[in-house]
Amino acid sequence: MGGLVQKGLIRGWGICNDNCYGLMASRMAAFKQGGAPPCVMQNDYSLLNRRVEENGLSEASSPLHENTGFMAYNALAGGVLTGKYLDRPASVDDPNPETRAASREAPRGRMDSPGWGRTLYRYRSAPAEDATRRYAKLAKANGMSLTELSLRWCRERAAVTTTLLGHTSLAQLEEDLGYFRQAKPLPPQLLWEVDRVHMRNRLPIFASTRVAARADACAPGPPLGTYGLRLPASRVGYVPEAQGGLPPGPRALYVLGTRTSLGRTVLTAFRGDHPRSGRSGMARVRSASRSPEG
Repeated sequence: MGGLVQKGLIRGWGICNDNCYGLMASRMAAFKQGGAPPCVMQNDYSLLNRRVEENGLSEASSPLHENTGFMAYNALAGGVLTGKYLDRPASVDDPNPETRAASREAPRGRMDSPGWGRTLYRYRSAPAEDATRRYAKLAKANGMSLTELSLRWCRERAAVTTTLLGHTSLAQLEEDLGYFRQAKPLPPQLLWEVDRVHMRNRLPIFASTRVAARADACAPGPPLGTYGLRLPASRVGYVPEAQGGLPPGPRALYVLGTRTSLGRTVLTAFRGDHPRSGRSGMARVRSASRSPEG
């Protein structure tokens, strides 16, 4: 690739579907050989898939570190984040033979195609559908479509250099470009509510309600992997501060993550109702009973 850049045949090159290790290893190899390093990473990124924020790629590619651009693709999750599959499922998921045939005859998008529909099933997992419905509700409450929320959210992410858009018509292109032309940022409260949905399941496209149900049945307290759950103080047994725990207090905890240890559920949580202003640490669920808040 470095030779092609030196010959002027290409201006730069990039990597698709790789992680932080792939970026750093490629840069090291390029520098050792005296060639040009990758100038951009392209990965799946949307409201339903923030993996690059979890695996270190966003941090590594930032201007403060390797200064490598990031191109988000599938910003609408294969069309799922337009909301068009909420009222009637994709053809490959539709148990009704009449509506399934209608979707095949006049496909609304890639999800109605047997090939793409089965390939992109991850965007239609039960946790992903739940998150999509929650995002759609937030969009409606803020006077916009789910498509607008999804694209404007991508545009405003600090880690995103550009967003790759896919369309089947000129009208769709004009609509999406209109969202990117808006100078007004999304309201901070809306962004916070989006993050709260995200914290319920940080990677819903690779999650399963069946697995969560089994974990919930085996472990006391909140299901494994639960995020954003609020527990009243009466249900929490505290870990000593010397062991990284939170000091006892009367306020509720906001759960960031859970795991099992010696038959108990151990939480990573924030004190108070707003995790951005709270104090983090570990705690244990006191009982297996459920309360309205937990």
